[in-house]
Amino acid sequence: MDSFIFIDDDPVECAEVRARCPEVLTLLLPRDPQCIPSYLKHVWAFDQNRLSKEDQERTKLYREHFKRESLRRESPTLRDFLANLDVEIDMASLAESETTRISELTVRTNQFNLTSSRRSVAEINQFRRVDEDECLPVRVKDCFGD
Repeated sequence: MDSFIFIDDDPVECAEVRARCPEVLTLLLPRDPQCIPSYLKHVWAFDQNRLSKEDQERTKLYREHFKRESLRRESPTLRDFLANLDVEIDMASLAESETTRISELTVRTNQFNLTSSRRSVAEINQFRRVDEDECLPVRVKDCFGD
């Protein structure tokens, strides 16, 4: 489902798709039809020249996910599952090389984005330049991958 894009000019339809299918990228078109081409031109999902490392390694990430799910099913308790994952969490200043991925996550992550704010790479770089503590990415890895 995360490879689908739902485009509509009705806010109610977009809200329903976001609620029922949070992994689908949902785009609400501007009311003014003349603004639509410009709007679509700036949607990250259509930018084929800016693939993040994660986009390029999508198959590997899916394999890692299935390994985690297998471990979860085999673990007798949640505590055992988490202990066997060997999770490491790191929070540090945003590196310039990460701005594309951070921007992408502000657009793709609907379920946990409480502000509904979408940030461009330029906006993320502005946060980074103004105050390093403004944007602190959380990096998580386990025994299967990052």
